[in-house]
Amino acid sequence: MSISSGMNYAPTGKPSPVVGKGEFTFAAAALDHGHIYGMCNGLIEAGASLKWVYDGDIRRAKSFAERYPGVRVARCEDEILSDPEVRLVAGAAVTSERCGLCLRVISA
Repeated sequence: MSISSGMNYAPTGKPSPVVGKGEFTFAAAALDHGHIYGMCNGLIEAGASLKWVYDGDIRRAKSFAERYPGVRVARCEDEILSDPEVRLVAGAAVTSERCGLCLRVISA
């Protein structure tokens, strides 16, 4: 991808782990904006493990999972939120839905 791709631009860098394998597990949700890919790339480069993805559009979630081998497609948001291994949820919801997602994650 290039910078001209706009919303789907997802920079990648060199891995620079700050955590060991399995020490920091995260999930991705609400794939409304392409910057989710850049967020996930950065977390993975820092050593985090991407375990789950959830989006209300199953096609979008499956497409995301193809890009990140090993990620599991959740059937619902609660499947991510109830997983005790998940320490962070990266989200790219439309602006009006970000607060709600954040509050649900914090409550979990």
